Amino acid sequence: QEFVEPRKITTGDWLRDWLKTITPPHYKANTVTAYTTAVNKHLIPALGAVSLQGLKVSHIEAYYRDKRATLSGATLGTHHAVISAARSSPISSHRPS
Repeated sequence: QEFVEPRKITTGDWLRDWLKTITPPHYKANTVTAYTTAVNKHLIPALGAVSLQGLKVSHIEAYYRDKRATLSGATLGTHHAVISAARSSPISSHRPS
């Protein structure tokens, strides 16, 4: 795989790559479905264009503020779980092999 400089990786790229890693048996099928929906329907449209290096807490706080008006607390909890899990995961597809 080709090495991509970190400053060129978008949050959307990072989330798409992370989704490829959340497979059973580590995650249940329903969890994978919920996380995929959160990423593709909400997180990427809202944060996907932001460079990964440029992603700040203020971006995520603004995201939650905006989504609170239309999403339930449980759904926002799923989004929080996605962001937390993805942030703790290495971006292996963007590292030199």
